[in-house]
Amino acid sequence: MTPLLAAALAACAPQPAPRPVIDFMDDGLAREGVLIRCNESREETVTDLECVNARRAGAALALEADH
Repeated sequence: MTPLLAAALAACAPQPAPRPVIDFMDDGLAREGVLIRCNESREETVTDLECVNARRAGAALALEADH
């Protein structure tokens, strides 16, 4: 019964806010980790704000590198 209660409480816990683009631009390790997770299931994460922000950060950094 205890594992069931713990699972129910975890499901009700508030989710942390998605990290903004600037955070991912500053933290390459976090960006790469999120991109790996997001790219494993692209269709399911297309509207995930953290995935969107990590992808935007990667694109912005690539543009900066081109200039």
